[in-house]
Amino acid sequence: SNIQRLDVPATWDTVPEGLCSNCEWLHTLNLPDTLVGIGARAFEACPALTQLTLPSSLVYIGDYAFSSDFGIGDYGLNGTLLLPNTLETIGAHAFEGQSLLTEVALPPAADDASSEGGYPRSRLRAIGESAFDGVPLRSMPLPQRLTRLGASAFAGNYFAHVTIPKRLQEIPESAFEAGELYPPLILEFLAGSELKSIGASAFAGHTFAGDVDFSPLGSGLVIGD
Repeated sequence: SNIQRLDVPATWDTVPEGLCSNCEWLHTLNLPDTLVGIGARAFEACPALTQLTLPSSLVYIGDYAFSSDFGIGDYGLNGTLLLPNTLETIGAHAFEGQSLLTEVALPPAADDASSEGGYPRSRLRAIGESAFDGVPLRSMPLPQRLTRLGASAFAGNYFAHVTIPKRLQEIPESAFEAGELYPPLILEFLAGSELKSIGASAFAGHTFAGDVDFSPLGSGLVIGD
């Protein structure tokens, strides 16, 4: 498709599945504040789309919605992506391969510093398999309501500090597998953590900055090979 600009109508509550998949020339995308969902593969493989503003009404991002298969280069989303507090679900492979995206942020709140962990206003509960696989993220806060994390969700990351939300019960395989030239990782578990298992290679490639305190975790914790 030769579409270069798309203004999604305010009458839409969902962007249809595959709407602009492989729109190689799409460089401007305007999403209305009425939008609730972005369908699967809606903007898959759109290398000219470098900036993305998600509306404050958004609840879910579908599988492969903004995935890229163009590899490392001057293509795709770059810089920082701000997630609205309304967002509940990021689908599998949603941003996979966006090799210029370096940070995912959440709107700050005055009461972020709490015993429950940060970002209490964020509704984000689920991050799908390989959602940010191959994305060289330096940082992304994990809000306290997060309960589901997919395998390889952040594979290829460059995180320096990860705080595991207390409601998360499983860290699946390769979830935080490191990219090359990674910094030492500070890994933190919160008091009252409900974590029950850590999958194989969950933190593969990382070295840890000091000792990891596992004392907040229960004695029945299962750790994969």
